[in-house]
Amino acid sequence: GFFTMGIELEDGAYDGTIVVAPKIHVKRCIIDLKDFKVPKSVRRYSRDYSISFDTCFTKVCEGIVRQHGQSWFFPRLVESFKRMHERGNQKCGFARRYNGNGVVAMHSIELWKDDELIAGE
Repeated sequence: GFFTMGIELEDGAYDGTIVVAPKIHVKRCIIDLKDFKVPKSVRRYSRDYSISFDTCFTKVCEGIVRQHGQSWFFPRLVESFKRMHERGNQKCGFARRYNGNGVVAMHSIELWKDDELIAGE
């Protein structure tokens, strides 16, 4: 897959122009769940944590900017992502997003400890 990043040009006639470019990953974060076993100590430690999908996209975006700054996550790029997230959610359900229906959607994954959002992607 790939992730879209914003790059700001800093020289010549295009100084200040933001270009959208893909950051391409050939293989990333792949876990074969068929043989995956979670150790007891990890299960005990993770009791207070939960994961959700697409429940607070805007807060996740805000957290990314707080954590990493706007070096690549420019406001116009964030606004575009938010619009794609909203439009994608309006046109198809989560389970149907990958069936070739042509809808482009942005998603968020949220990590919670108790009721507090502590991380997101």
